[in-house]
Parts: sequence; structure tokens; C-alpha cells
Amino acid sequence: MATERQEYLENQVMKMSLHVDRAQKMRALAQKKSQEAKEDASKPHNEQRHCFVMDYSQNLDIPHFGDEQPGETYYYSPLSVYCFGTIDCSTTPEHMHAFIYKEGQGKKGGNNVSSLILCLLQEKDLLRKGGNELAIVMDNCTGQNKNKMVLRLAPLLVELGFFKKVSFVFLVRGHTKNICDSTGNEMTRNLGRITCV
Repeated sequence: MATERQEYLENQVMKMSLHVDRAQKMRALAQKKSQEAKEDASKPHNEQRHCFVMDYSQNLDIPHFGDEQPGETYYYSPLSVYCFGTIDCSTTPEHMHAFIYKEGQGKKGGNNVSSLILCLLQEKDLLRKGGNELAIVMDNCTGQNKNKMVLRLAPLLVELGFFKKVSFVFLVRGHTKNICDSTGNEMTRNLGRITCV
């Protein structure tokens, strides 16, 4: 009996060790891609390595009354507003470019994420022939990021000749905190003090 318990505990420790090791390797890869983007910021388009960190922040609600009492509107269902944050790792200091839309305009699935990635690349003038490398760092959410709609973007962008190489870095579950999370939390905290009707 004690042997079974000991084996079980050893197995659990091995699983945790492997999990932490994978998380550290993925975090190191994400930091490497970010550093490469910073180093290449002044290079021409065909030599530049790009890296973007992307994530949805906490849903916002309208109306939002901040510190005020909501009154009779307390019983109404608030309208959810989604915020998809993106950070270009080649810029210093890093700032978040946010795509904000209401729940009736779209959801938070793979089609929306793919469309927002393409929209960002178009706004940054990166959807042109001859780009070098693109890395996109995201959390491990299968409903939003790690699905066939988003993953199909990589070969599409390469096939169309926009980049020579496109890679997605999905941070290991439980270790997904990134710069978009902290910037999005700061934005949500600031908005929390504002009355929005």
C-alpha cells in the first residue's frame, strides 16, 4: 500500500516537473522572439522578424457606473464589450493596440481572432510580399486561439508570400500571463473608475 502511494506521488512530481519545464521553454521561446523583433526594428521589411503578443482582456460592460449606484438600471442585462489587445514587440516602450467591439458585432471565436490578426497586419502594412518572419504569442485557449481557423493563417500567409516563416507560440496552460494581460488589466482598472452609459 505504501509503495503504491509512493509511486503515485513520484509520478505526480514527475508530471509537475515536466509541466514546469515545458512552461519555462515556451516562455523562453516567446522572449527570444520578442527580443529578435526589437533587434530587427530598423531593418528593411524583407529582413525584419516581427513578433506580436495577443490576448483578450476581461470583458467590459455597458452601462458601467463606476462608484455610483446604478438605480433602476441595476436589473437590466449589461451589454458586453470585448477587447482584443495586441502588442508589437518591436516597439519600446510597449503599448497595447486594442480592437474593441460589442457582443452583437462579433464573438470571441477563431474566426474573430483570425480576422483581427489580419486587420492588425494590414494596419501595420505587413500584408505585402517579401516579409521575413512573423511570430504570434498567445495563450493556450482552444476556443479563441488554438483552433483550425487561427492555425490555418500560418500556411496561408506563407503561401501568399507575405512572410517566409510564420509561427504561433502558445504559452502552456497555467503559465499564460503576458504583457497583454498586464496592459489590459491596467486599462480595465482605469475604465472601472469611469461612468459609462
